[in-house]
Amino acid sequence: AGVSGTWDSSLDTSVNSFIRIKAIKTGDKPRRNDPEGGFSFMRTACMHCVDPDCQSVCPTSALQKDPVTGIVTWDIDACCGCRYCQMACPFEIPKFEYDEPFPRVRKCFLCSHRVAKGGIPGCAEFCPTGATLFGKFDRLLKEAKKRIALKEGDSYEYPVHTLDSGDRTPKKVAKYLNYVYGEKDGGGTQLLILSAIPFTKLGLPKLPDHSSASKSEGLQHTIYKGMYAPIALLIGLMFAAHRSVKKEESGEEEGHE
Repeated sequence: AGVSGTWDSSLDTSVNSFIRIKAIKTGDKPRRNDPEGGFSFMRTACMHCVDPDCQSVCPTSALQKDPVTGIVTWDIDACCGCRYCQMACPFEIPKFEYDEPFPRVRKCFLCSHRVAKGGIPGCAEFCPTGATLFGKFDRLLKEAKKRIALKEGDSYEYPVHTLDSGDRTPKKVAKYLNYVYGEKDGGGTQLLILSAIPFTKLGLPKLPDHSSASKSEGLQHTIYKGMYAPIALLIGLMFAAHRSVKKEESGEEEGHE
């Protein structure tokens, strides 16, 4: 399709589509990766945050972050269907099966079943150009910064699937913004993104360097440290109840006079 045509099979991720490759138009000219007059492609999926807000707000611990792989998974047996995760996610990723009698929360689990067996996620395995790579966070971050430092127009052997797969595809170096989205955004995400287009134009939110989860949990831990807040609240309630009883007793005495 042309720039003015229909690019996407659906506009967003859904309960049946965990990854979307969106065509983002920045103008009417058929120039790829032109921030003012062209278009770009953007992968939309779970970012597998370093400190996930969805996990923090889940009251039943149905969402968990694997301490080894970093994958954020969901437990159907623990989920109570509150959908707090939907409201908390800054990327609006978790989707709920409203039309099902026994609904589930659906999102990308980074093919955790494949990773557990030593494989890699399907998106990285079947990407033919190396646009999606799978690997250790620190190595991928190093690769991302290496690409940013390359000179635009030079040739580079882009790794495909993983950094150690041995597969390479030679291409001219693209123009990148001097920024790795996900290195610090929202406390960091394990899905890192490079782009020539400003990230806000790609639909990615501008986030602080800390997660909402770290801020809210820090406040909770401060308030509840030593159980001072619950004790103070209990004393306050007891005092209020005591005053209420005293007033009632005083009213009864006045009524008998």
